[in-house]
Amino acid sequence: MKSNYGLKRTYFTFFGKFSDLTSIQKETIPLVLEKKNSLIIAPTASGKTEAIMAPACEVLLSNSKTGKNQLKLLYVVPTKALVSDILKRLKDKIEILGLTIGGRTGDTRSFKKNDPQDILITTPESTDSLLSTDPELFSNLEFLIIDELHFLDNTYRGDQLRIIINRIQNNLKNKNLGVYGISATINSPEQVMNRYMKDGTIVKNSNNSREITFIPVDSRNKLYLKKLKKFVLDKKLKKLLVFCNSKRETIQFCSELKDTFIEEKLRIFEHHASIDLKIRKQIEQELASNRFSICVCTTTLEIGIDIGDIDAVILKKPPLTVSSFLQRIGRGNRRTNKTRCLGIYDNDEEKNQFDQMKNDAKNGKIEFYEYAPDISVCVQQILSLTFQHYNQIQLKLDENKIIEFLKPFNFKDSVILEIIEHLIFEEELIEKKKIREKIFIFPSEKMQNSFLEKPFKRIRINSNIPERYNDVQVFDERGTKIGTIAPPENIESFNLASKKWKIQNYSGNKMVVEQTSSTMGIPSFNNSKFGYFYYKLPKKYQNISQIMEWVN
Repeated sequence: MKSNYGLKRTYFTFFGKFSDLTSIQKETIPLVLEKKNSLIIAPTASGKTEAIMAPACEVLLSNSKTGKNQLKLLYVVPTKALVSDILKRLKDKIEILGLTIGGRTGDTRSFKKNDPQDILITTPESTDSLLSTDPELFSNLEFLIIDELHFLDNTYRGDQLRIIINRIQNNLKNKNLGVYGISATINSPEQVMNRYMKDGTIVKNSNNSREITFIPVDSRNKLYLKKLKKFVLDKKLKKLLVFCNSKRETIQFCSELKDTFIEEKLRIFEHHASIDLKIRKQIEQELASNRFSICVCTTTLEIGIDIGDIDAVILKKPPLTVSSFLQRIGRGNRRTNKTRCLGIYDNDEEKNQFDQMKNDAKNGKIEFYEYAPDISVCVQQILSLTFQHYNQIQLKLDENKIIEFLKPFNFKDSVILEIIEHLIFEEELIEKKKIREKIFIFPSEKMQNSFLEKPFKRIRINSNIPERYNDVQVFDERGTKIGTIAPPENIESFNLASKKWKIQNYSGNKMVVEQTSSTMGIPSFNNSKFGYFYYKLPKKYQNISQIMEWVN
């Protein structure tokens, strides 16, 4: 008789009657059933999500429900689009089992705070928002899963999540929380694991059983686009995903492909973070339903949003890292054991980079990065903590407690205290109050007024994602937002969101455009390497080259 691996209630729902488990699933399931913290590293499409969710649901079903509904499993992903994708992927299975599931982002609101579902799919920022306004939601949590961990680690968003985990664990009634990380590409897994969980187990399967066909394409040949087109048509490739390393390159190459395939009437899309979210969602839906299409994108489609089966992946120049290389080529032919990838290079150096990346990927050699905490997260988390204290007075937030919550960063106590004093006396965002002979920290009147009078701004204390104040909002004549660009200079028309636009009216940070067929320019885009709260730090802590001097 076939083993159900301890999944009496959930095996059939997640894996079917006749299918067998992958090796990564066989290793992971027992750890989750025993609620042992784990970092799961395995290639794309190896069933990592099911390896954790099936046993986690098994545990939830075995624990009888009592009283009102409670959130038991928190599933954190890097992007809003992935929240929607995971929710769609899991919803039917979860509901068949008799459990409930919801999602929460700025765009998805199916999770009910007043009558919480068993499972919540969300982002670090939305988790922070719930934790600062409704901390009791997390008091009975049993599982915390972080998907696409490599995308968050060693960034201000990953650092924010580390403190959030510490805060959730501090708020638990039952201290037995199982924490799980999921990734296809991580170097130094023990170091990464230790940043997000204690006493964890690494489950790693670096053997990629999928056959990878890599075809180099030399763009110095003036006819390379015609040859590329011939290859696509000869091989009868119907859906292509093209990765570029910048927004400008994405727009340029999308335009070139449109000119190249003009007779074939292929749907050719452009996808990057400066295109309005609604338009991006429409593009993703088109890709998922349309077999005759090409999408040119940046990292926005690098992680696992389901847009249907991709016949081939094209890399316009080598990506910056081997991890990114693996993520990108892993998006192709996910429903088969074969991956077809074309790498376009402009010179011999880029050709050699592709060759090196192929060898490193084949041998499981992923780049190493030196981790350093982002000190701007200290400001963001102090503000979020004071707001939690405002909503949960029993938190009894004082300087010592803030230091304790920020311990995962290992900054010197004196550094944290200086930041607190700066936020009190210079920024006037928090204040000390004496209550029964003890000093506690609260949000200041200035902070309360700015966030309570304008609720849409409240997310600013829960997000450290930079906001580019001089971005120009681009709208068409009907008032539909197209996206954002940097203030234009000496440009009358440009490409954006797969279309050509002519500027009709431009005032302040708003621009109205109309479609045109004339020759286009390429707009510029603002980028920020610092977290939003970087500029709320004391000046002496804005020199990140000194960061290692501030840690113990």
